Amino acid sequence: MANGAGAKRVLIVVFASVVAASGLTWWLGSKVRSPEQAAADARAPKASLITAPVEFRELSKTLVTRGHIRVTHERPVEFEAPDVEGRPLVTSMPLRAGQTVREGMVAVEVAQRPVFLLRGRGPMFRNLTVGSQGRDVSQLQAALGRLGYRTYDRPGHFGQSTATAVKRFYQARGYVPSPSGSGKAGSGTGSATSSPSPSQGGSDKGDPQVGMSEVLFLNDLPARVVKVSARLGKKADGTLLSLTDGGLVAEADLTEEEAGRVELGIWATVEFEGMDRRFTGEVVSVKRRAKDKNGNSFAVRVSGGGDSLPLSLRDEEVKVTFKLSGTAEKARVVPMAAIWAHSDGSTYVQTIDKDGTKRQIRVELGMSIDGFVELIGPRGEPREGDLVIVGEGRS
Repeated sequence: MANGAGAKRVLIVVFASVVAASGLTWWLGSKVRSPEQAAADARAPKASLITAPVEFRELSKTLVTRGHIRVTHERPVEFEAPDVEGRPLVTSMPLRAGQTVREGMVAVEVAQRPVFLLRGRGPMFRNLTVGSQGRDVSQLQAALGRLGYRTYDRPGHFGQSTATAVKRFYQARGYVPSPSGSGKAGSGTGSATSSPSPSQGGSDKGDPQVGMSEVLFLNDLPARVVKVSARLGKKADGTLLSLTDGGLVAEADLTEEEAGRVELGIWATVEFEGMDRRFTGEVVSVKRRAKDKNGNSFAVRVSGGGDSLPLSLRDEEVKVTFKLSGTAEKARVVPMAAIWAHSDGSTYVQTIDKDGTKRQIRVELGMSIDGFVELIGPRGEPREGDLVIVGEGRS
């Protein structure tokens, strides 16, 4: 029995030794390579084909920069507080930002007296009443006529017909004109009273007077209100409001080198930051201005915002993309690296199908921009979405 147990132990030891020797042999074999195998392992793997799709799009060179929305032709409406009994405070502000102002509307009410906006070039520099003569009277008569209050006095002469037209104009807007000679010289307003009625300060008795502080002549009506500066209960002096007879534009800041690449009339796309809103317009001005700390020295304006955009977008930041050059319409476009030339000067691209089939297609080239080229012929192939072989790997 003892001899049998010893024999088993010998067999186990021999088996373990054989297994260990086999493992050592396999490990050594995995680490030892022939010179040929080592050279094969050192070679770079076979390069895979690099392809790019045929695109159908506009080919354009662009310049992207930042800018802000500005208002065109913005002008302040200035007002000198009249010398009235009491205090020349704003008692009503009927206009709001974004509103369209038309001839005959009230811009502001001061001490319960109206300040009308009429179209004209000359300033209102004196009170006008029966007996007044001059170009300012002609300007007033023309404005009354446009609003439907015809006068039959000779132009430039404030007669009874003009007086009647003035009364009707005031009354249609809820006011009564001041009587001739009321108030202090040059004020053109009646006395403010504690009564809330807007017609206070005027009178139906005697000849009517158009006070020089009750009319503002502006040459750019109708217009839109950009900003209202007057405040209810505050003194009416200085800028009442700002108007514009234009729309919104984008103004981009460019360096001198960038401005040299932008021409009047080229197109640009304006995108609002954080909004799903954009518009396309053309460059309408390129103006030099003082350099700032960033070296920007040119302001480029892009039209196209117009009346379609609310004035509340004024001063919003935008991204402006200028289209400097390119195809007028969409075209088939491939990378320049996909173009191959034969010895005879002809050019071709090589396409590859899903099954790996390669085909050479002779092509004619158009405009090239930023590493891409337009294919202008033939019409049929390659089609949009076809894969062309780029760079190495062509046969």
